[in-house]
Amino acid sequence: MSPQSGAIVVALLVMFLAFGGGLKSVAWSDFASALVIVLSLVIALPLILGGDIGGAGDYWNGMPETHRTFSGGLSWLQLLGYFLPLFLLILADQNMYQRLGASRDESEAKKSTAGFFFSSFLVTIPVALLGSAAVVLLPKIAPDTAILSLAGRDYLPTIMGGLLLAGALAFIITTGSSFLLSGAGNIVYDVVQRLMGRELNDAKRLRVHRWAVLGIGIVAYILGRYFPTVLELQMYSYTVYGVALAPPVLAIFFWRRASRNGALLAMVLGVVVTITWEQLDQPYDLNSVLISLPVALIALVAGSLVMPDRTVRSLDERVPDPV
Repeated sequence: MSPQSGAIVVALLVMFLAFGGGLKSVAWSDFASALVIVLSLVIALPLILGGDIGGAGDYWNGMPETHRTFSGGLSWLQLLGYFLPLFLLILADQNMYQRLGASRDESEAKKSTAGFFFSSFLVTIPVALLGSAAVVLLPKIAPDTAILSLAGRDYLPTIMGGLLLAGALAFIITTGSSFLLSGAGNIVYDVVQRLMGRELNDAKRLRVHRWAVLGIGIVAYILGRYFPTVLELQMYSYTVYGVALAPPVLAIFFWRRASRNGALLAMVLGVVVTITWEQLDQPYDLNSVLISLPVALIALVAGSLVMPDRTVRSLDERVPDPV
């Protein structure tokens, strides 16, 4: 199957999950995917390190010298440029708030957050070790296909290779379906109901949400065709998302003087600067987040101080009692 055909199959599968069952189907598929991901990584790691590589010593000595340093050969600014997009995304990720909001109560939400934090190490550490192991076995491998190549080039038993590929597919499905749901929710509540002033009952809201899922999924597939690698697409999208949303979201929690106008100005400038910097091919080899994040923060503070007439109320005042 060609990459193009595979992308179409995955896009249809992701849209089907989000369209057919909403958050409930996505939550259950995410749960199953998480089990596959963790199981495949934990089993594959000792097989790779103890198999073709020959052990921990050969693994360490086989890596390029730069990879044996803390920074991996990157400057501190470059490290920060890779760290911030994911960090900001997690702070402002609508999917996170969506899931916490679906919890039975506050106690369950707190337990889920703690579980997310600690269980994430079961994914990030094996991914880092397997990715660097791929550098030893396949020195010229493309970064975003490193772990996939371990599964597809007879470095693992057939069943384990298939399980690792299934884990990679699970990553894609969980991410895609979650963002489809949150984006479609924005269209229903922020565009149709708030901006257009349309009153929707449950049946109409569900219908609009499903059509929005399909529309966003098609647009996302088309946009994805313009990026040469998944890593570039991921860094680009995470930066836009994090820079635009993290400062206003955190301001709602921690700064009572934040205004709606300041938040909108920060969002617009953050996105514009990110896209502009990327289109300029990242001058000085700096990731766009290092430029757009300070611009967004300055815009948020300056805009809120200069245009305080429509101050955003505190979180307690804005969020109604769910009961």
